[in-house]
Amino acid sequence: MKISKLISCIVLSIPLLVSVSAVAAPSSGIRALIATPASVFDVFLYQLYIASNGPAYFGGPNMKEQLRIFDLSYDYDSNLITMKFHIGPEHKLLKGFGSQDIEGKKTMLLRAAKEIAADLGLEARTGIGRLGLIQDLKIRNGWLNKDFDEKQVKDEIANRTVFELFYSWEEKTVYKVRRTESGRYEFSMDAKSTKF
Repeated sequence: MKISKLISCIVLSIPLLVSVSAVAAPSSGIRALIATPASVFDVFLYQLYIASNGPAYFGGPNMKEQLRIFDLSYDYDSNLITMKFHIGPEHKLLKGFGSQDIEGKKTMLLRAAKEIAADLGLEARTGIGRLGLIQDLKIRNGWLNKDFDEKQVKDEIANRTVFELFYSWEEKTVYKVRRTESGRYEFSMDAKSTKF
């Protein structure tokens, strides 16, 4: 290629590159989002939500496991994190659930909720203490402080987490186990509504 043709190609390409870069700039809405920093806590909660659907702890997208997080929220006034999960009839912890009477269903669902709470790191495991998803996630986002005690913060997160497990596969009933921030488990049954 002759130098004059090369120079022509470069000169003709400059307006195209300038116009593409002008179109590629963020819109005012995106710029506003970029200018609003996410807190380290926000990033940690987002990571917790994503990891709660991952294969390492709960089987992930494998439909045979049938455990899905559907909500994770933080309430500033009460300082509580709420995690809500659906569990299905094929989950390994609920084999034979449908053939149980009410007390049997309650026992099975409570046992499943306690196991999942331990996997999350809300409950201590015998002999090893709390060891689960919350403890395994790293608190980062480019922010570190030599005085920051990550274990203490994760213990506080585990202490301030409310866990709810829903089973809504039966025709008319939704079963729910709620673990309060104090570690108390509450079982309830409700008539099925359209939200499930």
